[in-house]
Amino acid sequence: MGKNRMIFDSSADMALNILQQLIRIRTHQPEGDEADAVKYIVSLLRASNISHKMICHGGNRATLLARVKGKTGAAPLLFMGHLDTIGLESTRTWAHYPYSADFDGVNVYGRGANNKGGATAMIMAAMHLAERQDLERDVLFAFTADNDEEGIGARSLVEGSFFDGVGEVVFVQPTDCAIGVAQKGVAWLSIEVSGRFSHAAFPKQRTDVIKILLEYNKRLASKLWQEQGHPFLGNTTCVVTKINSEGYTRYMFPDVASGYIDIRFLPIIGEQKILSAIEETTSELTQKYPECDISVTIDNLRLACTMDEFAPNIERIEKLYKTLRLKTRKMGIYYLCDVSIVTPRLGTPFSIIGPGQDVYHSNTDETIKLDDILKMANFYEAYALQKPE
Repeated sequence: MGKNRMIFDSSADMALNILQQLIRIRTHQPEGDEADAVKYIVSLLRASNISHKMICHGGNRATLLARVKGKTGAAPLLFMGHLDTIGLESTRTWAHYPYSADFDGVNVYGRGANNKGGATAMIMAAMHLAERQDLERDVLFAFTADNDEEGIGARSLVEGSFFDGVGEVVFVQPTDCAIGVAQKGVAWLSIEVSGRFSHAAFPKQRTDVIKILLEYNKRLASKLWQEQGHPFLGNTTCVVTKINSEGYTRYMFPDVASGYIDIRFLPIIGEQKILSAIEETTSELTQKYPECDISVTIDNLRLACTMDEFAPNIERIEKLYKTLRLKTRKMGIYYLCDVSIVTPRLGTPFSIIGPGQDVYHSNTDETIKLDDILKMANFYEAYALQKPE
């Protein structure tokens, strides 16, 4: 029995301890500071004699790649999760302080509970697999930095050829234990509309730069809308998430409006479609409002990814889910994650499966069920033990 497992009364105690420690290590964006969490995970892996490599990105940011050796040279299986979390506006609205990692007997509370619940399940599976003698293939566990922004961790692993030869990827993201088979693409735009100051009392003289910015978003959305949505991803969305504009007094129209546009698009829409829609919209509104300058910058563009819901790896997962008495619900994810960086480069079968709710609209009292972490740790271990096909 491994050293770590001897000091706990049960797997539940071990999982709870690991998750609470991870929550208390602050890794929220934009700073990240994932290196602190990586060092803690390394201390656990060393106790189980699991080989690992820490990839440093600078600024106390780091990614960790661990490997549990199998008996054959079959293509490795990769489990890939992340350590960064969304930042906090305030701690005052939390009933449970976001870094205390409170446990009420069922749920663990804290910032990053959902993402770090997946990391906890991966750590548990890795330590259990390290004790097995019947593991056929190598199993990799990647804990990345910066999943929620630029993906520096995933990019460093892919571009550094750390994933060469990998045969399948399970992305550990919050899916509420459902089987994820698709992810929306993401485009983040910065837009600026420049016009001229005008008096609110003289509407014919005005240049309403705020109205033009909103019209830009509406036109762009209409060009990307699909008549038939995706069964797991719904339809494309295009929303303004921030507007900056200020006249020098309350009765004057401002001469500049700037903001952000967030686009979540379907697998049927490729990069060229996005670029063409932006170019056409800019051209149309420049002609309609010749007195204005419209500038658009693409800050981030990641393509959508999807698996056939009846693909062999998805069917294997469903079969194992039934054996483990888990619900075989399939879903797609709308949020940004490492799937869109790794999958286009590797071209391998993938799935997206993890504990925790796929809900990012709530910024208070984030929570995860401890039992779901144990279920997923058990699934990861069982799936890794299957003979490669």
